[in-house]
This record gives sequence, C-alpha cells and structure tokens, in this order.
Amino acid sequence: MNPSRGGTWALWILLTALGYSLGLYAGFFIAHFALGRLMAALAIGGGVGLAQRYVLQGYLEPRRSRAWSSMESVTWIYGSMAGMAVAFGVGWLLVQGTAVEEGVSGPIEVLLLAAALAVGGAATGALQARVLGRYLLDSRRWIAAAAAGWAGSALGLGLMPALSERMYDVFAILLAPAAAGSVLGIITGYALVRLPRRAAPLAPSLAPRSDRSA
Repeated sequence: MNPSRGGTWALWILLTALGYSLGLYAGFFIAHFALGRLMAALAIGGGVGLAQRYVLQGYLEPRRSRAWSSMESVTWIYGSMAGMAVAFGVGWLLVQGTAVEEGVSGPIEVLLLAAALAVGGAATGALQARVLGRYLLDSRRWIAAAAAGWAGSALGLGLMPALSERMYDVFAILLAPAAAGSVLGIITGYALVRLPRRAAPLAPSLAPRSDRSA
C-alpha cells in the first residue's frame, strides 16, 4: 500500500474512533433531555461523519481546491446521521418483533444491533457514495463497506457489559466505544484507500449519473 494511503488509513481509524466515542457520550447526555436513544444514534452518526469529513477532504482534495463543496460536507455528515436513524428504527423493530427470553445474555442483543447497524450502514453508504463518486471510481462498493463497518462496530459495543464485569465501569465506557469506532474505521478506511481515483473530479451535476455508469 502507498505510504500516503497508509497514513490516511491510520488517521481515519483514529478520528473515526474519536468521533464515535465523543458522539456516543454526547448522545447519552442529550438523550436525557430529548428523543432518548434516537438522539444517541444521531449523535454517534454526526460525530463519526464530522470526524471522517476532516480526513476525507484532505485525502480527496490535497490542494484544497474549490472542487470540494460545502454541500459535500453536509451530505457526508447527514448521510452518517440518517443511516444511524435508520439503524435505530430497524433496531426497534427487531427488538419488538423478537421474543427474547428472560435471562438471555448479550450475544443475541449484539446480533440484533449488528443487523440494525448493517442496514443503517448501507443507508449511510448509499448517501455518501454520491460524494465519493465525484473523486473515486467504483464508489458503489462504499455501500457494502459502510454496512460491514457499522455492523462490525456492534462487536465493540458488545464488549461493554463484559468489560464492566472485569473493571471499573468508567473504563468500559471509555474502551467499548473506542473499540467500536476502531472496527468501523479499519473496515471503511481500508475500502476508502483501495478505491481507484478518477483522473479529475467530476462536475457535481454529473457525478451521480457518471458513477452509476462506472
């Protein structure tokens, strides 16, 4: 792998984990005042989207040219938030539609969360692929990468109960979101740096159509 791409991947992992963690903490705080767990989901999506956008523009537009627009930043962050709203809705339906016997422990909950996050991640990827399509070829592969990355992050969150049994809760609260965000960053970051570049960014009005025909 090109060293510059390796550096981008490492920074992507670090900031995705940070954005995931800070978003989760902010979401849990705000959830006490409005919208409950939905607000937590939106905050996680916003934190991740904002952190990733910082890396993304520098990677796709290293010269800080005018090709990158403010609307692309909005679309990227909104895509992450919208996907997590979808994940929340799907998760609620799965929990309501699944008979979970009393006493059943974490694995079932983690699987349900992973399924919901996979659907939400696919929704996120579909929106964000519109941004990537201006700069990268085969951007539709981002949909699968986002679905896999967000589903994988459920494994990190699933560590929280296990960690709480072995250490102080405060360490579990710190480590589990960081692990979840790291898994998300590893999967999506690898997919990002492996997508081939276009010779030049497409005009915004041509990007969706051109990407579909790529």
